[in-house]
Amino acid sequence: MFQTSRSFVQKTALFCAKHRPTLVRSLQSTFSSQPQPQRLPPNLTFDPRSSFVTPQKDLRFVTESESEAEEDDGEEEEEELVVVPEKVVYAVPLPERLHVKVHTLFPVAIDDDEERDDANQVGSVWLNEAVFGCDPIRVDLLKRAVDYYRAKKRGRRKAVTKTIGEVSGSGRKLRRQKGTGQARVGHSRPPHFRGGAKAHGPKNVTDYGNTKLNKKVRRLALMNALSQKLKEGNLMLINQFYDLPSHKTSQLVRLLAPWNIGAKQDGTSAFILDHYYPENEEHEATPYNGVPLNLFLASSNVPNVKVGNQHSINVYDILKHEKLVLTLAVLQQLEQRLSKL
Repeated sequence: MFQTSRSFVQKTALFCAKHRPTLVRSLQSTFSSQPQPQRLPPNLTFDPRSSFVTPQKDLRFVTESESEAEEDDGEEEEEELVVVPEKVVYAVPLPERLHVKVHTLFPVAIDDDEERDDANQVGSVWLNEAVFGCDPIRVDLLKRAVDYYRAKKRGRRKAVTKTIGEVSGSGRKLRRQKGTGQARVGHSRPPHFRGGAKAHGPKNVTDYGNTKLNKKVRRLALMNALSQKLKEGNLMLINQFYDLPSHKTSQLVRLLAPWNIGAKQDGTSAFILDHYYPENEEHEATPYNGVPLNLFLASSNVPNVKVGNQHSINVYDILKHEKLVLTLAVLQQLEQRLSKL
């Protein structure tokens, strides 16, 4: 029976070959004994040294000319359907991906991207592979961490509604049972009356903040979130986020303008983490919630920008914002804390 069905399919394929040549290719690949290798698009050729197989944003173009094609041997070769472009994109391998530039903040924005990177770059640093080299990314851990954070933020819900016996109103019958031509009714506070009782309303306290998640799972989820930001090219390092002399929002917007962070139109969202400043520590700027007061006030009016310290880092805010901005002090403390896992 298998031979009969196969011959029928082959006859059908030969009949349709005049109109749909692609059908023949699909049937041949279906009945071929050897599995067909998965082919990537010709403009996305990945380096075999790379440890990830998904296209990333931190890709660099290789402008070197390809080797010349070999001379024809006289045999006719099949023409390719897609022409390979001259520029081939290679994925940055893991060791090179861990080498990140360190920028500094300037009050004057530079329009040219190349000059901006050269002017704002003050050095580079190698990241810890155990923290920023998670591959593949565990999406299940990220989902569990986000649910845990949102449940903790929701906390307890205390919703108590009044029943018929508790709601205000008389228990007297409003009208007689028969003879009025209207529907029968009893007291004045049934659930279908305006101002009446709530039918089957909540009467208990729900504690959403009682959700638990193991500490190791939270750490692994945080490491996967940091690795994902590094893969996307959205991890930015600042040598020092110096204290703002004023609480004006315009000053902070000027500092973040070279990276298009916090712009009113098509601005990039960012999660900025600075060093933790305790309130009892002697410092020029008054700390508030672990960050300088001027920085906290200036960032409050910037759209899609959140400022915190290393203690307020979480998976939800990392994934919610496009850019993750870390200072070198925060980076050092994160690597020391997460590398102990």
